[in-house]
Amino acid sequence: MKFFLAILVIVTVALLSASARFYRLRRSRFVVALLSGGWLFVGVGVLIGPAMIGAVEEAALARLTPVLAITLGWIGMTVGLQARRDVLRGLPRSLYACAAMDVAMSVIVFGTLSWLILGMWAQHATVAQRWPAAVLLTTASIGWLLETRSLHANSSPASARLSLCVRGGGALASMAAVLIFGLFAHASARLPGGEIEFAWGNAIVMASVTVLLAVMAGLIGRFALRLAGGDRSELLLVFLGLVAIVAGSATSLGYSPLLASALAGAVIANLAGPALRRFERFILQAEYVIASLFSILAGMLLDVRIGLAGVGLAMGLASARYIFKSPVFAFSARRRWDQGGEENEPPPDMPEDSPLYWAPIRQAPLAIALGVSLVMTESSPMSRKLLAVIVLTGLLTSAPMVFATMRSDQTDEPGEPDDKASGSASAEVDA
Repeated sequence: MKFFLAILVIVTVALLSASARFYRLRRSRFVVALLSGGWLFVGVGVLIGPAMIGAVEEAALARLTPVLAITLGWIGMTVGLQARRDVLRGLPRSLYACAAMDVAMSVIVFGTLSWLILGMWAQHATVAQRWPAAVLLTTASIGWLLETRSLHANSSPASARLSLCVRGGGALASMAAVLIFGLFAHASARLPGGEIEFAWGNAIVMASVTVLLAVMAGLIGRFALRLAGGDRSELLLVFLGLVAIVAGSATSLGYSPLLASALAGAVIANLAGPALRRFERFILQAEYVIASLFSILAGMLLDVRIGLAGVGLAMGLASARYIFKSPVFAFSARRRWDQGGEENEPPPDMPEDSPLYWAPIRQAPLAIALGVSLVMTESSPMSRKLLAVIVLTGLLTSAPMVFATMRSDQTDEPGEPDDKASGSASAEVDA
């Protein structure tokens, strides 16, 4: 009975988050900053989960696997749908430079930091046992939150160009994070005897099967979308069917449902034609509800008993974001990367000083989806603790922004809410 009531509460909260009354609340910059990482809904999940009141007990968490697979599949599909050739070709080179530099810096700095701290946290773990955790923390550090409205940037053309770098560069970096995690996190596998060893050959085979599965699902989706036309009920059936097939198959194989669904979405985006526009509008309407539901489920999964070592890891990752993210982004955004004068390349002039330069400090909500993906494929106490570390890192990097918003000038016009970047992992690639 408690499990049923908990599910009822989860669905109710997710639906209320998309209501008209809640929409009016999201017009506030403070509320946008508070909800932009999904922290409020993660807190609800922690509250009703095993860590607090225990409405959902430890033994019942396994029953959430199908729901988690569907929500991860939804997020992954939304990520992949943004990978349209015409859109990617039209992006300025500066956005690719911002993303590439962030990925390189994250792999070097955060990868090294994560490996060193994990070595102290799990001293007796082998290299193969620490590998998935290191890949998770490294890829979770790639990219940043795309929401910019709460930062109170001015409306000058230079600020608009910088905002484009924040959103576009962060979106491309998030795509790279999903790809890198999916390809490398499963290089070590649990053997029948329980030991964890490197299995690169098996990982390559699984990755190949996942790509084949995604291509087949994309081809089926293209055909099904043409049959569905504009009928909303048939579009829902097509989408749920595709997500269930791809995410469910990947989960059964012990592979990332996030990457599999993203690849399927990319195939659909480049093959579906005019039917894709109706499909995209349909799934984006439910985006905020799915993001809220997913955040609650993630809060139920995490294990808050991370100890001083886990807290130190989160503080180290958060400190590294404060030290490295803003300078690297500012350098890549201000520099003109094309020497040939591409027409779609914005002029090199950027604001000398803007709160938008601090935007990359905030951790991307997609990091939580990566953490949940690891929990699903390697359901161990350490995986759930790492999910808690990711959430704590996100709070440490977002809290100062919320504080700055509270102290900002309250006479600013509220404007329209930036919902596509306020609180959903699936909005991470809306460039």
